[in-house]
Amino acid sequence: MHYERAKFLKAYEFRTKKADGKWWIYDIIRRKYVVLQPEEWVRQHVLHFLIEEKGYPKSLINVEKALTVNELTKRYDVVIYTRRGDIFLSGRMQSPQCVDYSRYFRPNSPIQLGA
Repeated sequence: MHYERAKFLKAYEFRTKKADGKWWIYDIIRRKYVVLQPEEWVRQHVLHFLIEEKGYPKSLINVEKALTVNELTKRYDVVIYTRRGDIFLSGRMQSPQCVDYSRYFRPNSPIQLGA
């Protein structure tokens, strides 16, 4: 299976394998192989970016869980916590084909959230 590299991220090294007729990718946060889907491809790029480029520790990152705020439960793909346990950033991943990343990120500039 081939997925293009997200345009705003550099190429990262991923551990992949093919088993049971499916491609799998190693998730560095969950420490296990997960089925490789377009959203997972984006999530792994984002995780590597947050850890390798921005220096967030793995211990403060969580993936694919539910979050309840004001009695409203929502699922998230990636969340970063502060050292006190407060939520610093949460996000949902989309297939690379679903999003025009150029609207949100410009080459050689800092990430701009909420643009």
